[in-house]
Amino acid sequence: MVFQGRFHLYEGYHPRQVVFPIRVMQALGVRTLVVTNAAGGLNPAFQPGDLMLITDHINLTGENPLVGPNDPAWGVRFPDMSRVYDTALADQARAAARRLAWLLESGMYAGPKGPSLETPAEIRFLTTIGADAVGLSTVQEVIAAVHAGMRILGLSVITNVNNPDRPTPATLEDIIAVADQGPGEATTLASASDRGPALEEVVTLADGGEDPYPLDPGRGGLLATAQPLASPDDPADNPPVPMTLALARLVPAEPKAKP
Repeated sequence: MVFQGRFHLYEGYHPRQVVFPIRVMQALGVRTLVVTNAAGGLNPAFQPGDLMLITDHINLTGENPLVGPNDPAWGVRFPDMSRVYDTALADQARAAARRLAWLLESGMYAGPKGPSLETPAEIRFLTTIGADAVGLSTVQEVIAAVHAGMRILGLSVITNVNNPDRPTPATLEDIIAVADQGPGEATTLASASDRGPALEEVVTLADGGEDPYPLDPGRGGLLATAQPLASPDDPADNPPVPMTLALARLVPAEPKAKP
């Protein structure tokens, strides 16, 4: 499965609405998730257009999709977050990058709520706590995926690099221009890193007519590629199932205005 776009907290959606696609995948038996995003670089060694392998994240949204009653059928009450991003999948991604002769950076992703971008002081704070990139998505979905017992690979496309000592205004047009280069590379890397022939074809959405649900430009690229196994009950003994990727978008009800 491939989802295009995503729902953001800054648009007014509830955390459980944001992670709705993850729960759909969970209900369908998906066990492996590749999540992608566009992010601003904090590491001075990064350059716009770089791909970053997410090794860990910091949730700065003040929100969590697991708050409230817990359904044991979905996951445990207190999921362990010590190994969120699967090291075996990360090793496969690094090996794929080497085969493709691509530079693949790695680092920690910080996820504030937004929608305002970071001040120079906030950038200094983020680098002080160890963040290499910052974005306004991904964290909620990943928390839900951990709760669902999924293996996770995270990839960020670095759209710009923030220097707090020489702040440069970030324009949406520039960010989108760089982000638009990323989904194809991230998909290629995810495909090349797979041990089996699981990624056969990407079906893209044709530009035909007016979209009744236009995507927020900040959502760009893929939400996730997800690979089901032959037997969800016994994944260790079953190789990935060859499948065709389809592009889909889920449109929940409009977010309710807060009083």
